Amino acid sequence: MTLLVHVWTLTPAFCQIWIEPDHQVNDPNGPDGDPNTPDDDNPLNGTYKAQFEPWIAVHPLQVGIVFGAWNDYSRTEEFRSDGFGTSNLNVSDPPPWTHDLVVDIPRPLPPAVQWQNAQGDPGCAIGGNRLFYQCGADWGPDPLRVYFARSASGSGTQGWEVGFFGAGQGSEDTPKVIADRSPNALRMNRVYLVWAPADQFAQHRVMLSMDPNSGDGWIYGGASLRELSDPNVPTAIKKGPVGDVGPAGEFYVAWFQRNEPGNPPPGGPRIMFNGTNAPFPGSGAPVFFGPRILVAGFDSLDGGRTDDRTNFQDPLWSWPAIAVDTSGCRFNGNIYVAYVEEEPPQAPVPNRVKVLVGRPNPTGPPTWSPPVIVNWDAPGHSLQWFVAIAVDGKGRVGIIWHDTRQSDAEILFFQPFDVYFAYSLDGGVTWSANRRVTGASSVPRPAPGQPPTAHKVGEYNGMAASGQSFYPIWMDLRRWSHESADEAGDIFATRIDVTAWPDFDGDCDVDLTGDYPVFESCYSGDGNPFP
Repeated sequence: MTLLVHVWTLTPAFCQIWIEPDHQVNDPNGPDGDPNTPDDDNPLNGTYKAQFEPWIAVHPLQVGIVFGAWNDYSRTEEFRSDGFGTSNLNVSDPPPWTHDLVVDIPRPLPPAVQWQNAQGDPGCAIGGNRLFYQCGADWGPDPLRVYFARSASGSGTQGWEVGFFGAGQGSEDTPKVIADRSPNALRMNRVYLVWAPADQFAQHRVMLSMDPNSGDGWIYGGASLRELSDPNVPTAIKKGPVGDVGPAGEFYVAWFQRNEPGNPPPGGPRIMFNGTNAPFPGSGAPVFFGPRILVAGFDSLDGGRTDDRTNFQDPLWSWPAIAVDTSGCRFNGNIYVAYVEEEPPQAPVPNRVKVLVGRPNPTGPPTWSPPVIVNWDAPGHSLQWFVAIAVDGKGRVGIIWHDTRQSDAEILFFQPFDVYFAYSLDGGVTWSANRRVTGASSVPRPAPGQPPTAHKVGEYNGMAASGQSFYPIWMDLRRWSHESADEAGDIFATRIDVTAWPDFDGDCDVDLTGDYPVFESCYSGDGNPFP
């Protein structure tokens, strides 16, 4: 029998990837939604408001409901805030999003703590209790602190509860909130915060706070803090902590660390990991694995060819992304940590997108396989950065990143970039061909005669997954006029469906062991390629 093939994907007909047309998330009329007000983008006079550092969460119990957060310059850089909004990506094309700012969430009168001048580094989550959570940094004129907010709807500025903590540090970098998505009554209210503070003496840490009651400890006080990083290397730079929850309630965190020259231990940039199999034990304190090196001494993106050719305001870091398989399928419990590694100058390609796979160990830390390369990028001059990773309800792993492969090889500065996607059906061992997600490239080059514009793209993008769908979100420059030195950038998102072969053996995943031989014998005979 002849193998059926889709012309547009060149993959077997029972293995498709469907990418919805991407769409803008932030309102071009600003968070007030009204045209001709100061928070608008105004293409007529070349005034654009930067939006970047997006994060996204998907509702664990309502298909298609997503919650996004991003840093928002609608009211200028000095009074930047964190935008947020919700959407149902299944209702229309493009789907409508709400757009609000956390600084507009009302606070009780003093002596209650008030919002400061600026917010940034947002994160968001939706718990198994159906609550929407958001976090970020809040600062100016007082020292930075972490904010935490929760709501039953995730949209509008009413009905939110807000707490602040951790004030007094020189930096409260990239707070991220992680919610247990299980509907189990013992777990559904568990929520976690990770962030990377640094004091005025450049002492860096990765911190964790856990709350079993939907964040009551951060809103009303009383939450405890724990350092996840090694206190014996306080001068090592620690950035970008990310976390996720396992199928039995395990909690895992990964982060970027770089030991400065002359400070022990040596080894340069590394990807670190810590966690616990029981964050809320029935008695006693949780037992953590302790900080462990997943990748030692690799080349980070900052200061290499990627930085040289992109020319953004801030360095591009090799911060990790993390996702855990909670599908109940064959690879249930797998931990996936993704990062981008800069290649040496003599290498044929500038960098690689890589994924590590960990298997949980109920009596100790996970065991890890060597990193697997995800990106194929002919032509080999292309650059990659800002990975995000997620696992869908069938145990399929998806990953996105910014990529310049659509750019000409002769362009060595202000390279145009897109978003690309790849997926794995076999627990991260092999990866699909890379698919372009963006409908148009972001071109950071100014128009002839215009001054160079070093765009602020932030430090991360996000992706979530539910059912058989992935929901990526990213910073995008396609609407920029190229005629202004103003900050620019919008938030874009889409939905990606990966539909593999039918689940012939009924084990809730599609794999080479039970399903592929049936498909092969029915449809193609020997030699049918794995997509």
